[in-house]
Amino acid sequence: MTYRSAVIFDMDGVLVDVRESYVYAALNTVRTLTKFSAYTSQDFHRIKGWGGFNNDWDLTLALIWLLGEGTTTQDSAPRTQDSLRRAVLQDSPFRRQWSEKVKHVFQQFYLGVAHYERIYGKVAEVVLPNDLGFIAREKPWIPADFIHRLPRNVYRVLLTGRPRPEAEITMDLLGLRSAFHVTVTDTESLELAQKFKLSEHAFRKPSTLLAKWLDAQLTTGVRCLVYWGDNRDDLRVSRSFDKPCQLF
Repeated sequence: MTYRSAVIFDMDGVLVDVRESYVYAALNTVRTLTKFSAYTSQDFHRIKGWGGFNNDWDLTLALIWLLGEGTTTQDSAPRTQDSLRRAVLQDSPFRRQWSEKVKHVFQQFYLGVAHYERIYGKVAEVVLPNDLGFIAREKPWIPADFIHRLPRNVYRVLLTGRPRPEAEITMDLLGLRSAFHVTVTDTESLELAQKFKLSEHAFRKPSTLLAKWLDAQLTTGVRCLVYWGDNRDDLRVSRSFDKPCQLF
């Protein structure tokens, strides 16, 4: 099969309705670790809109950092955003102190007991024994049969900031596993960073390096791309491909 074009789908907010999953996992994580419960979904989306916080563990760290600094998400001054990115996205003392705590509490709320314990091999301690996790609330935005009905000469790519195990849970729940020719997750991004001995964020969305790498992996013959995203980070990725790319 010769492919002339490729469609690259983001997952969260494009293929999957995550309005009742990631946001609540983040807010419950902050509440559990800090006892602060006044954050709302607006705070979550406000930081997401700043760009650079495609990873929801990092976004949760950002909420905790702002709390510790005595400021709010309404303070969008460049100086605040720069300080926040240095603390959360770089190898800072704050990140070293909080990163693993946030990750494991967040994942328990998001995945629920069975998935968390299977993936991480640890006992879930902050959720109820039969908790299914907020992941069970996710619903499809775009049905799998729509993707399957795309022309046969269109190469279909899923590009997501999720780790592969949790991306596969949702793909299986929504019948998306066989809809794509290739799936690139945060797991592959971290493996690329290790391969090239770079920082863990080097290939994470919205990294330009990730776009360049994916561009090189696309099958011979692809001349143009369509990128289906939903935020500023997706816009940045779409502009990083060498091939002409249209963002939707």
